[in-house]
Amino acid sequence: FDAYAQTSTDESDKAEAPSIPYTEQFEGDRDEFTFSVSYGVTDRAALYIGYKHASTSTTGDKGGRSEFVEDGYFAGATYGWPIGKYGVLSANLALADLDGETRFRVTGFAPGFNIDAVGEAAGLTYGLAWRSRLTGKFGYAVTLDSYKYTFKDNVDKTFGRLDGEIEEKLLSLKVAVSYEFD
Repeated sequence: FDAYAQTSTDESDKAEAPSIPYTEQFEGDRDEFTFSVSYGVTDRAALYIGYKHASTSTTGDKGGRSEFVEDGYFAGATYGWPIGKYGVLSANLALADLDGETRFRVTGFAPGFNIDAVGEAAGLTYGLAWRSRLTGKFGYAVTLDSYKYTFKDNVDKTFGRLDGEIEEKLLSLKVAVSYEFD
């Protein structure tokens, strides 16, 4: 079993609509949590399934506001290579099936322009991890993961189907400390 939560206060995004012309830079924060269950297939390989929920809230440099919420399930596999007595280097790969909801409020060029859209994404996560022990009971892990989700066929409550995509790319570096109970 694995549970994970994070918050980030350094999110940025850019909204563009060349046809009107509109560009706005957004800054904000992101909260995320996941829960997963894994099963060891061999002493080096495991399969896992889980659930993810994340939300990003930002404010634009022209007064706009946006919120993006995503949630859904993922499944993946990991494989580890022991490196002598030093630790284990592992690689993971997962596919996600996510639902996304976008709320976008513009106050600058078109007051009252609002978008409330929903869409779906199939996403990919891959990464590397290093796990080792500090002492007999204490251990540590360093994980580098890359996420890419593309939300297509977004449908707004007022405007109907929206052209374009919402693409989310993340690069995550995690450091963990663990303790083994008897």
